[in-house]
Amino acid sequence: MKSFRIIDLLLKSLFLLLFLIILVPFLPYKFQQIHNTNPDQTKLKLQHNQAIGGLSVIEGNDKIQAYVKTQNLSPTNNRIYLTGNTPYNDLSFSKNGVPLDTTFIVYGNFTDNAPNHETVIFDVKEWFPNSGYISIKYSKWWKNVNMDFNIFISTIILVFLILVAFISKLVIKTKLKKH
Repeated sequence: MKSFRIIDLLLKSLFLLLFLIILVPFLPYKFQQIHNTNPDQTKLKLQHNQAIGGLSVIEGNDKIQAYVKTQNLSPTNNRIYLTGNTPYNDLSFSKNGVPLDTTFIVYGNFTDNAPNHETVIFDVKEWFPNSGYISIKYSKWWKNVNMDFNIFISTIILVFLILVAFISKLVIKTKLKKH
């Protein structure tokens, strides 16, 4: 009977582990923020779009134009370069080779560290998804551990199958002893 308790505990542990393995990728990594915590920072709404090869400004062009005028800049394109705590530091913008088009709210300030008068640089202090949340499966951390994670899942499944075979053998032996 003690072996059945151990087997029962092992099975419960395996099912809990499998449940967590399935659940973890969908847990929130970063939530949407409704209000800016620092009114001294500039808010821009950006969209990462693979079709244009990077970020496009959805809201905040007026702030960029005002900064360009005050700094006497003459940008040759509509690009804005992000530095600091950017979404690129934390996120992978593709999942299984499929590009993600994601919209972000970034808070920060324009910097005077531009290498020339054709570049607008925005130093990001904080960033948030525009709506809802971004799940862990889109983080760089997840992408880095995903290969190890797949090996881990394969090992768990293999242990589970061995445990099922062991339990089956134990049940058959117990039934044979009763007869």
